[in-house]
Amino acid sequence: MHTKWFGKYKKLETEKNYIEWLFPIREIGTNWHAQDLQIREVKTIIGDWGAKVRILSSYEMMLDFWGMRLKDHAAGYLERNPAGWRVRFKCLNNSSSCHRHITRMFKFLGEVDHEKYKPPFVEFILREAITEGTLPNTLDPCLEYWVDIIRSGTERRRLRRLARQLAREHNLRVLEKRLKIEADTTTHS
Repeated sequence: MHTKWFGKYKKLETEKNYIEWLFPIREIGTNWHAQDLQIREVKTIIGDWGAKVRILSSYEMMLDFWGMRLKDHAAGYLERNPAGWRVRFKCLNNSSSCHRHITRMFKFLGEVDHEKYKPPFVEFILREAITEGTLPNTLDPCLEYWVDIIRSGTERRRLRRLARQLAREHNLRVLEKRLKIEADTTTHS
């Protein structure tokens, strides 16, 4: 699938059920042919080098589809993919199904010991949405879902602080106020 579908944007846009094969999670999805992920399978995947290679290939295929690529495989840092990022960002920015795919991907990456890719992804989205203004429609799912799927409380707090800082630097008072209220609520609960 990776070699046949990589860079095939129309196919990835129109075929919706593939995401459950690439990133199975322990929830039933909309593809009735795909099974939910079992705990015993998670253990097998974590211990299988070939599975890890396929996970990374799936991640890179989806990054390419969304206009990104890995800048640093070890740390998980992302950058814009120079080959058509503007068109791909437009698709990502305007597609709630892409946002749901990212949520599923995040859940899967956490299950199979690839948590390290999630914080750099969120940081990239925050910078593109707030600083560059290229992905404004991804900001809500990023702050409301993706940050919370990150397992490390330290990373979640760091990313929320980054969002507040970027909002302040770019004079986005409404966003800054919203993030401050969320921070106050989180601190007091």
